[in-house]
Amino acid sequence: MQAKKKYMPMWIWIIVWLFILGTLFNFVWPFLSQAKNPVFYVKADGLYVLPEGKEKSFKIADSIDENDVQQSPNGKKACFLDDNQNLYIRDIAENKENKFIDENVFSYTLINNNEIVYLKNEQMWLYDGKENKELDSNVNSFDVSNDTKKVIYIKNDGNYYIIGLQNGDAPEQYTIDSGANVISNKGEYKKFVFIEGNNVYLKEDGKEIVTIAENVDSAFVLGKSFYYFKGNDNEKVLYKLGKKGEEEVSNVIENELTSWSGKGIALLQSKNDEVYVLREGQVPYLTVNLQNVITRPQISNDGKNLYVLTNNGIENQSNLVKYKIGNDKLYGEKKVLENAEIYTYWLNNNKIFISTGTAEQQGLGVYKSGKYKEITKSGYLLGDLKNGIYYIDESGAETTLNKYYMGSVKKIDTQIVNYGFFGENLFYTKNQDLYWSKNDKSKKIDTGVEHFVFPSGLPQFPLSI
Repeated sequence: MQAKKKYMPMWIWIIVWLFILGTLFNFVWPFLSQAKNPVFYVKADGLYVLPEGKEKSFKIADSIDENDVQQSPNGKKACFLDDNQNLYIRDIAENKENKFIDENVFSYTLINNNEIVYLKNEQMWLYDGKENKELDSNVNSFDVSNDTKKVIYIKNDGNYYIIGLQNGDAPEQYTIDSGANVISNKGEYKKFVFIEGNNVYLKEDGKEIVTIAENVDSAFVLGKSFYYFKGNDNEKVLYKLGKKGEEEVSNVIENELTSWSGKGIALLQSKNDEVYVLREGQVPYLTVNLQNVITRPQISNDGKNLYVLTNNGIENQSNLVKYKIGNDKLYGEKKVLENAEIYTYWLNNNKIFISTGTAEQQGLGVYKSGKYKEITKSGYLLGDLKNGIYYIDESGAETTLNKYYMGSVKKIDTQIVNYGFFGENLFYTKNQDLYWSKNDKSKKIDTGVEHFVFPSGLPQFPLSI
């Protein structure tokens, strides 16, 4: 009788494949992500760069305008102006030589990892990675659209123009005065909303300008909706532009918005210092009166919660309260920290960082998952990374740089002078030496370092303050 074959159970195969995929990911990912967050810093002889994942830096310029260093979205290219307004681009991932772009450059924007739009002698040019092409003349200033396909700019005649970055595209005049108050994102050229005089206009891509509201005092965009105030100092009414035209939203909110969230939620204030929540498409409702709070309320990044710092009637003490934001009311009141000397607080993703004490001496704590934890009685926050919370501790005999993670504290170094977050990496200087805090250990990278340079192109500081 033939023996029956035995097969490995499916659940074991799944574990084996997950292990193999995880190993491959950990091996390949550093190469895929390499150079996304290079470190730029200045020494006495010029500008240096340290590509992400590397431990050896190199010089890319002798002299630069530190306010005009930009990096590409993938972190592999860097642009800079030298002291003579010469524009260069460099492949820092491969450490290639600087490529000269043009001279007498006034301003520029590096886009799409390899293209540059720049101004020189009131002429607007495009470097497409191979050659320089003039886009227009008599240009005063410009903004690149969010999709990097077009440039919105102001000419010396005082009007807005738009031009595509494709071959053969011609400038289109928007006949919008440069003094107009543009309330939409300038990078969203497909819907350009602006106030000129007391009227609100809409310029959609490829269409004529139309008037969408008249006799307007102020306006704002919330999500995909457009809101505006009309009236005088004694009485203002909040309106919304609906599908059928002008719709009244409220006649009690008489001031502009004070805070908003990217999730289509805003806080607005009445003349009686009452704060209302306005959710896109909903009727605003009353939340708190500013006479009873210490600082203006804040909306969480996800738009789900409202935080209010209230006076509890005891000198130098207050309560930080959290509410859930509903469609027509607040609910789920929860005290984050009560009867405490709260100096200020910050919201960052799913955490709340609280600075306690006074301006002269502050402590630091964090609220997460319904619990508050004091980190130090004297110190301040540097940044919140995936691998921990970095802060300065001044409670001991010497000032230390520490990391707090999962309830434990790790001392990294003492007496640091300067610091910078580049992606998920912390770098700092001490006695003009540059260190990289890697795996909770400090590795010396370079000497004679004066300070960091934070180029535009990628956010360098992960904390939302």
